[in-house]
Amino acid sequence: MQVLDDEEEFLQQCSFILQASLDENNIQIYLIAVEVVLSFLLKVNGSEAVLDSFTSLMQSVVLRTTDTNTRVRKRSVEVIVQVWDLTLNKKATLTAGQMIAAILCDASLSEKAIIGRLGLFIKKALLIETKEDIGKKPLHLMLGKDYEQLA
Repeated sequence: MQVLDDEEEFLQQCSFILQASLDENNIQIYLIAVEVVLSFLLKVNGSEAVLDSFTSLMQSVVLRTTDTNTRVRKRSVEVIVQVWDLTLNKKATLTAGQMIAAILCDASLSEKAIIGRLGLFIKKALLIETKEDIGKKPLHLMLGKDYEQLA
């Protein structure tokens, strides 16, 4: 069990470093950090440490979806769309999509920017191509909220 504890501690330290890199005001550092975060989330998403840091990491990425720099904004949107359907740890009470939806709709992050971030919902909804897709993933599950809750 010592090995598992050491791995979790290492992942937790990685999460702290990634969080600091995402919050950095340098565009190049952010763009590299967001690539590492994507790889990190896709490869070790079953970890308890990753689950604990998921919301804060995604919040930093979501805040950059309204950035004035086009490269930063586009890459942030792409990362969120790639992570949206991620299967998290079995102990997670919410899916990755529901966690991201909660972050996108958080009025405390900047009320004016919510409208800009709603474009992510539209982009995700456009990926649904057939009625089977809707049957497999109903919109209220995919978005994590009903339309009345978003308005």
